[in-house]
Amino acid sequence: MIAYSGQANYYVLWTHEVGGHRTNSLDGTQGATYPFWSPDGKFIAFFADGKLKKVDVSGGQPQVLCDAPNGRGGTWNRDGVIVFTPDGFGGLFRVSSAGGSPVEMTKPDSSRFETSHRWPVFLPDGKHLLYLAANFSGQTENNAVFLGSLDSQERSLVVSTSANAAYAEPGYLVYMRDNTLVAQPFDGRRFTLSGEPHTLSDEVLYASLVGRAVFSVSNGEVLVTQTGKGASLSQLTWFDRSGKAAGTVGVPGMYSNVRLSPDGQR
Repeated sequence: MIAYSGQANYYVLWTHEVGGHRTNSLDGTQGATYPFWSPDGKFIAFFADGKLKKVDVSGGQPQVLCDAPNGRGGTWNRDGVIVFTPDGFGGLFRVSSAGGSPVEMTKPDSSRFETSHRWPVFLPDGKHLLYLAANFSGQTENNAVFLGSLDSQERSLVVSTSANAAYAEPGYLVYMRDNTLVAQPFDGRRFTLSGEPHTLSDEVLYASLVGRAVFSVSNGEVLVTQTGKGASLSQLTWFDRSGKAAGTVGVPGMYSNVRLSPDGQR
């Protein structure tokens, strides 16, 4: 399992053995975001300093794979192909796990108001993958997880959701539905859902600003989640010049890029 540690105002990656007590910090991973494992568990890829990098969990300094100004997730198959989102807006790209020039795979569909393809995850065959096609203009009804392929530009809608999804053996799709993490039977050959979803947890941390729920599954046997439903909400608060709180504004929610009006009243 990968964990973050906040030190000196930046992130550092740590590995933590599930069910154990051993932890290990990884050198050179300051400022890392959105890490993901290699299939053999020997490397971790991550985004930092505008680059996609990988680091050997046994030691050593990270290797730069390619540019990624504002990465939003990646996935790595057994053939050494990494599919990732290099920027907050745009499509998916692929690159060799040895590094190189990225090749564009997908483009957001403007007719569906898509602005970003992100949080890709390979299915067991290593050829097909799931990813979130999202917009951040408030039209959440258009957000959905799609099925894509390394061998084709065709894609198909799997389920409507505003967050990442994952596949779990022996055949389930794990995704967010109405702010609840659910699992639903998923045919790994036909790539279709069936039956009804059942609840796994309604306490999973969800960051709507990036469209990501914090959870991970492993071989259908282990589910790890970060709890904290609503923990990412903010309350706008007025302060006087002495730093004393002088009242609140509105209700708790997801706020960013706050600015005062010129007259200082709004």
